[in-house]
Amino acid sequence: MRRIEPTYPDLLPFTHQLGHVPVGPGGLALDLVGMRLLREATSPQVGDAHVPRRPLRLLVYASVLKNRRRAVEKLLAVGCGLLVVADEPLEPGDLPSLLAPEQVTLINLWLSPFWGNMPTVPLSSFREEGFATGTLIALTPQLPVQESMNAALLAARESGAQFVVLAPLSLTGEDKHLAYEAAFGEDGNDVFEDLLFHSDPVDVAKTLEVHGSSMAYELGLREGLPGPSTALCKASCFAAACSLLLWARRLDLLDGVASQGWRLRRAAQALLVSGRDPFELMEEDNLRLVPGFDGWVEAFARSLWSREGEPFASLWLRWLETAR
Repeated sequence: MRRIEPTYPDLLPFTHQLGHVPVGPGGLALDLVGMRLLREATSPQVGDAHVPRRPLRLLVYASVLKNRRRAVEKLLAVGCGLLVVADEPLEPGDLPSLLAPEQVTLINLWLSPFWGNMPTVPLSSFREEGFATGTLIALTPQLPVQESMNAALLAARESGAQFVVLAPLSLTGEDKHLAYEAAFGEDGNDVFEDLLFHSDPVDVAKTLEVHGSSMAYELGLREGLPGPSTALCKASCFAAACSLLLWARRLDLLDGVASQGWRLRRAAQALLVSGRDPFELMEEDNLRLVPGFDGWVEAFARSLWSREGEPFASLWLRWLETAR
């Protein structure tokens, strides 16, 4: 177990990882911490082998989980929560005994075939057992944009996903050249060459994310992580905080330095620290007891969590309009 700093903490708010990143049978791996492609497994790093004093949320890949069941059992027993990355086939029986299904959330991976062979592992059996299941969709330059995102979202739903995480992939020059040459050889392709080597990757990823967000809504797939829970924080608290972090990030993408995203981010972090159930607080009209929940943030949170009313409704329309 080692401490990590994800490239996208608003999308994956985790502080620790158990084990390394293994390479799958297709000779490729997706490192969720750096959001990058790997063609060699990361070396096992020295980490803390002791059970933490306070419950943590950890990332763990499926193959690592299978090989370290005893360590996983100890972590769950002290109230930790796990995000299991299904990088290879996994069955409910592969999980150790759980204190509560909410302690484990599972995600599989979707990567456009243009970039390599990475199958999206079925998760329906876990969904039937009551686990939260989803798909992390790696946002990569791809044409046509809308059709590519539709394929990703449909594959996620067919795999048993209840939610999606749309995360831009950090591609190196080598990644781009390998994929481009494998797809087009010496003949090349002017349109793809311009997309890969002469376009702003931030703008490309933003366009993909907007299309993916719209499609997810149409398919009934929620965005953002719904868990896991820990002994100190219910899954409902974590899910609510993740939704605030997601839209803090999107406010930053829309408004730049003038963004009010920092206010949502501050409130989300305070909510996680409190461990309070935000929906119970809303029923009691006590949401402002959590630091950072001023009048605007509270109104935003209420409209976001209910998907009704202002100010979220206006932001949702602004977000969708950026892809037109």
